[in-house]
Amino acid sequence: MPEGVSTGEPLPDDVSALLRAWIDGDQRAFARLTPIVYDELHRVAHYYLKRERSGHSQQTTALVNEARMRLVDCKRMQWQNRAQLLAVSAQAMRRLAGPTANGH
Repeated sequence: MPEGVSTGEPLPDDVSALLRAWIDGDQRAFARLTPIVYDELHRVAHYYLKRERSGHSQQTTALVNEARMRLVDCKRMQWQNRAQLLAVSAQAMRRLAGPTANGH
């Protein structure tokens, strides 16, 4: 394809474009977002769970997946960019991780 010609599809790693596509109803866009931000979300989840009381039963991957499911259900959010997605994801994981991760 000639340079500068767009197919209308967001680039595979263009988080902002994928977020806009998701807002516009492209359900595949969220699935394409997950692997792009997964490592960052996994790192945040690990941090929260490390601060959780000993003997907790949550695992990092499960926390990331639960936060992801909550984001899928978040229909009212007007997603803007990667930073916003990560911040909202981190907030969801803090809530899911429990009181110790919330600093209480």
